[in-house]
Amino acid sequence: MTAQNDDDLRARAVARVKAREDFRTHLLVYALVNALLVVIWYMNGADTTSFWPIYPLLGWGIGLVAHWYTVYGTNDLRREAEIEAEMRRLRGGDRS
Repeated sequence: MTAQNDDDLRARAVARVKAREDFRTHLLVYALVNALLVVIWYMNGADTTSFWPIYPLLGWGIGLVAHWYTVYGTNDLRREAEIEAEMRRLRGGDRS
């Protein structure tokens, strides 16, 4: 393996580790903020007919799931194959 390949591999590894750390931070903030919203709802009478914290829980939850997918749900081998195919197409080797 050359130094260039090692540097590239390290850069990719650093980016993946950072992405995981960022997701864990996002998850922690989601849990803390939404727990606080539920506590506020509870302290104000806990009206079971109007559980308003469900809206930020669901709305933000959609974003959290999307973030999870970008970090853990994608297949790196498939992505790499698609990148290689696109590079070949851009070089003019494949017209599809």
